[in-house]
Amino acid sequence: MVGQYLVRQAREMLIVEREAFAPGSWEDQDSDGLFTAHNEEPSNLANFVPGGVLPRHEEPSDEKWDTTKGRPDWARDWSYTYLLHAFTPTRWGHEVPGFEHISSRYVLERQSNFARAVYPVARKLHEEGLLDIDDSYLGHEGHYRAWYVNVTG
Repeated sequence: MVGQYLVRQAREMLIVEREAFAPGSWEDQDSDGLFTAHNEEPSNLANFVPGGVLPRHEEPSDEKWDTTKGRPDWARDWSYTYLLHAFTPTRWGHEVPGFEHISSRYVLERQSNFARAVYPVARKLHEEGLLDIDDSYLGHEGHYRAWYVNVTG
């Protein structure tokens, strides 16, 4: 009832699809699509020099006419997603082929959908000196590192 009223008021209600806050599911197929590393894709770190700047990437969105350039076939369009909340599939006993854990290197290489989604934030953290390519996946001093990310920046 309140929502129906607010929709009619300018700038009072934002209506988004489920995909904006919960893209995918916890099912094995979606976990595989999110975490599988596509090693056939060149690593984003291939030409990186220690002390250098990580490349900035502009991802094409499905809203644009031509999305065939700049995004591999397996890569998901994250332009409509505000928040990505993901647990590693080992939590429920599913093994994603070639995936062990989320680490700084895994994210900065940009070879999975998860990595491509959170890369802009990881790049900024690296730029600020808060994230190193070879940081342990366990985080600073063994504390759990959470990758809860607002993917729109």
